[in-house]
Parts: sequence; structure tokens; C-alpha cells
Amino acid sequence: MSGQETIALVNAILNGPFVLVSIFANALVLTAIWRNPAMKSRPSMLILCGLALSDLLVGLVAQPIYIAKELSEDPSLQKIWNTLGNSLCGVSMGLITAKSIDRLMAVHYHLRYSTLVTIFRIRFIVAIIWCVSFALSGVYFWDIFWYDLLSVMNTGICLAISTFSYISIYRVVRRHHFRIRTQNAAVAVEGNENLHMKQLVKSTVNTFVFHISMLACYFPMYILLFLYSISSSHNLWRKEWNFSVTLLLVNSSINPFLYYWRLRDLRLAIRRQLTCYFAEENQLSTQVD
Repeated sequence: MSGQETIALVNAILNGPFVLVSIFANALVLTAIWRNPAMKSRPSMLILCGLALSDLLVGLVAQPIYIAKELSEDPSLQKIWNTLGNSLCGVSMGLITAKSIDRLMAVHYHLRYSTLVTIFRIRFIVAIIWCVSFALSGVYFWDIFWYDLLSVMNTGICLAISTFSYISIYRVVRRHHFRIRTQNAAVAVEGNENLHMKQLVKSTVNTFVFHISMLACYFPMYILLFLYSISSSHNLWRKEWNFSVTLLLVNSSINPFLYYWRLRDLRLAIRRQLTCYFAEENQLSTQVD
């Protein structure tokens, strides 16, 4: 077995368990949100729902295609992966970026947030992200060089927007804390506003955790995409590229656990859902016995 075949086998083995984790965990998140009307009516949760859906499809479609591609030499699987697989990963990255913008709007325009960020507008933005991501993958069939270059630009823009959003959020929060410290007296309205701001800051910190996870999983591939875009050969850094793809796919399995860890409402909804499920299972087993 050659070195490249060994790397392909290792990649397939590494991705195998994460397929099941991604499918089960993201399906659980989607079901918990869908069965909770209060959560479905929140624009931020709609973005999270879209992210969980894209991550679910990564585990359900993209990772199996990638495993099959690694274990076979069928060129058609490579083309399917370069279009469908990369598109789904691009959707996840775009939605995480949209989430950072949503938190910036919530902190910067917290008094007008409900009128500026509506369910209709969020649905439109989510649809645009899906369309742009899949349209970008179509460039692969036209010119691979331009596909790599556009992928670098798209990834760089998403990372830059997310970073800018969190820097801006930090500046707004710092000004808010400074204003609180300089107040001589606080009235009830200001107290309610401060409580609301604290809730927004907590929500922003939660989203920042998702951003850090995305950076850790996407940045190695971004560096390699940049190197490929300025290189005349696609045979360089093959080993590094394969493992960077695996790291990118693993992000879809990590995200649901971050939701459970950082989002209390979603955590409680998932617990209720699992409790109901096991209660029904116990009831069915009792009836059978």
C-alpha cells in the first residue's frame, strides 16, 4: 500500500464515526427547535436551524461521498465532492458569518433589533447563502484555478466579516460598561436596559465560541487554498490537504455540542425531547412484556 493510499484509508476511518455523530446530533438539534414554537419564532434561532440543517447534510451526504472518494479512484466522486461537499461546507461557514452579523445588530441596535432583523429577512439571507455557495461550486467545471481563487476570496471574506463583527461588538460592550461605571444614579429603565445588554453580551459570547471553532477547523484549509491558488501544481501538499478536509468536516459534528453547552434554552429543549423519547420507549417495552 502506497503512502497516498494509507492517508486515504486513515482519512476514511477518521470520518466514519463523525458521520453518525453529525447525523444524530444535528437531527436532535433540528427536532428540538422545530417542536418549540417560541424558539422557532426567533430570528437568531432560524439562523441556527439553517446551520444545523447544513451540518446534518454534511454528515448525511458530504462525508459519505468524501469517504467513498478516498477509498476509490472514481473521478466522478471527486467531481461530486468538489461541488456538493464543498457547497455544504460553504453554507455552514456563511451561516456562522451571518450569525456574527446578527449578534452585532443585536448589540449595536438593541432597541431597534426586532424591527431591523425579521424572520422574513433572515429567511431571505439564508436562501442567498445557499444559492451563492452552490453557484460558486459550479465554477469548478469551468476553471479549477478560478474555483480555488474564488474559494479563497469567499473564505477570507467570511472570516474577515466575522472578525470585524466581534471586534465591533467588543467596542460597543466596552463603551456600555464604561457608561455604567460613570453613572451617578441608575433608574429602573436604565436597569432594565443594562439587564437586556447583559443578556445580549452573553448571547454574543456564545456565538463567539462558534466562531473560534470555525476558525480552528477552516483556517488550515484556507491556508492551503491560498497556496493552491498561487501554485501551478495541485499535487503539492496532498497529505496536508486531505487532513484539512477531515478537520473541516469534523466541524459539523462539533457544532451541536457547542449549542448544547452554550445555549440554555436549546439544552433544556433537547433534554425534554430525550426524556420524552426514553419514556415512550420504556412504555412500549412494558406493553410488549
